[in-house]
Amino acid sequence: WEEEPPTTNMEEADPPSTSPSPFFIVYAYDVSGDNVRFFHASDPEAFHVRTAARPQSFEPGRLYCLKWSSDDHPIFSHLSEQTAAVYLERQRFALTGERYEGTVLRALLLSARIKDFENRSALVTSVSESSISLSMPNIPIGRRARFITEWGAPVDVGVEQVIRSHRGMHVICSARSPTRGLFKNSYVELDSANIKIPISTRALDDFFHRRRTVADRSFLNRIYGDVGSYVNRKPDDRPYHLRDRDRRSLVMSPAQSAAIRQYQATSPDCPGFVLEGPTHTGKTLSITAMAVSIATSRREDTPGVTLSERASGGMQLIVSNTQRSLRELASGLEALEVGNLRILNVSDYGSAFSVSDIPGAENNPILTRLWDLKEQLGYATKREAEQILPQLQRAHRAAVRLAGPQDIVLITLEDVMYCMMQDPFRSCPVQKMLQSASRIIIDNVHCVSEVELNALALLHSRPGVKIVGVGDRSKIPPRRNDITGKLAGVSALELMTMKRNLPVIKLRQAFTDEDQGNWQDPEPEVHLKHFFKGCQSGSNRLFVAVKASRAMPSGDSYINDAELAAVEYVVGRLRQRGVHHDQVLVVALHRAQLELAKSRLPTSYEVISLQKAEALRGSRFLFQNVVIIMTTSNDLHGGSDELNARGSALASSLDASTIVFGDSDLRSTEPWAALLHEHRYDVLPY
Repeated sequence: WEEEPPTTNMEEADPPSTSPSPFFIVYAYDVSGDNVRFFHASDPEAFHVRTAARPQSFEPGRLYCLKWSSDDHPIFSHLSEQTAAVYLERQRFALTGERYEGTVLRALLLSARIKDFENRSALVTSVSESSISLSMPNIPIGRRARFITEWGAPVDVGVEQVIRSHRGMHVICSARSPTRGLFKNSYVELDSANIKIPISTRALDDFFHRRRTVADRSFLNRIYGDVGSYVNRKPDDRPYHLRDRDRRSLVMSPAQSAAIRQYQATSPDCPGFVLEGPTHTGKTLSITAMAVSIATSRREDTPGVTLSERASGGMQLIVSNTQRSLRELASGLEALEVGNLRILNVSDYGSAFSVSDIPGAENNPILTRLWDLKEQLGYATKREAEQILPQLQRAHRAAVRLAGPQDIVLITLEDVMYCMMQDPFRSCPVQKMLQSASRIIIDNVHCVSEVELNALALLHSRPGVKIVGVGDRSKIPPRRNDITGKLAGVSALELMTMKRNLPVIKLRQAFTDEDQGNWQDPEPEVHLKHFFKGCQSGSNRLFVAVKASRAMPSGDSYINDAELAAVEYVVGRLRQRGVHHDQVLVVALHRAQLELAKSRLPTSYEVISLQKAEALRGSRFLFQNVVIIMTTSNDLHGGSDELNARGSALASSLDASTIVFGDSDLRSTEPWAALLHEHRYDVLPY
């Protein structure tokens, strides 16, 4: 538990003392009289103590200094402003070497402990002798669970129904044991046997307790060192050429070309860089081109490549926060000329380059078992699916072990940390494959937390490993402004660019064909400047005619990927223009499109159904400056005509600036044609 004493100015401070400090930095979670429940970085569970002394203003939700008296009684006191600043605003200080373990690692692990505890806590919204209703964050939960009340009494429940939303989940349970000690608006906690500690927390815990050691600190010293303490050379931005699978030549933009050459550089003094840009500027193409350029150069059958260039290649690891992003990257790799490169998508068994594409897969019993389970899952009931999924996951892991060495590996952030956290003394081919990575590309780095970036960097802290972050600054999710939010830190994209110690390459243009000789402008034909100017006055109307709009059936509803891509673009542009997320409301006419939008738009944006929008019409919920309406279906008959009539009626009643997304045929089809003409909607082809 002994803390390293932080200093007031870490840029000018001497190295921290090796002698232990007599105080500990803790987070007071709950205070009831003299009883205190607090967290420390050393343990995942909260500590309960009775204080011997405390400050007069002793409140929960704050950091305190904890000392132990000579007779082992806890004494709480306020932290100094300097010490609190080093913990909560560590990005402003130089915290390298031992200071990293003494401050950064402790603060991140403490924030992870608090977040994990909050994720397994639930609010009791109603309780009776046979039924309990709980409100809690979105976490996996089985059909049976045990909760611990505030008084420490266990309550066994059977989970009858789970209603999930982007704000959390509502759980309806049947009581399987007495509900004494449960009251409305009280809190309960999932029993430790029912929870799974996040893999990023486990990774930080291993390094905190020195079960693992940091082999190389080059990347960590860049992001936590002095501001501007490293000189970054300007990368070569001469046009870079590559070919697609049809052997057509593609010419990268100057920024993309610079990113590829920066990625290829073998200089040990640059352990990473950042590639950022808004939607439709070619980030996916840049990622795939970078990986292919290195993987191709290391193949023995590539002419004109020296032995040193081949040796510097290594396996390329592409990491993302979601399987959906990996599928898009796999499709991007499939569109390029990859020759006989060995490419594997570890985290998905249904996309391009999955384990199903392994040579000789048709005669392998493990893969045959995998395909059988996938087929069973397709028509299984909910209860049968719960039994099939664990078998499917085990079969998939067994199939991945058959793949052998790879040139490019695609994997989710959680999966790569899970594999790296396996016992190094056990024979794990996947872990050995991941350990051989020479370069790591993190897609959607704006969605990666500071805790996750540190866990990934620590697990891959080998000399020579280069980490590249690719993301969109306009999509950084908002963070909490309390002590917990400050402890958790900033997004990985902000952290990698904050100290200006890593090169930052900004994408503003997309690639073009070699014959055209000019760069394509990623923006739509009509700019949005006039619309943005009128957003505050609420006087603008805009119809976005989505080219290639195609509604696809999803159960008894519809989804439309092209329409949602257009919504993502406009939402990003609104944010760049200063229209905050709480000023935007998104309305979906179709239920399936509503769920898809919630999963793809930043969680801070509110997406509601048409029925809810009609119920809230005229209330404070529709006083947002901008209301976005997704029509989704290009089939205006066969059940969609009623929804379109209700959607157009809602649009005509709004006082806010309104953006309607839909197929271009809506301009000539009632009821939308009359609405667009009467309210003088501007038309934006997308």
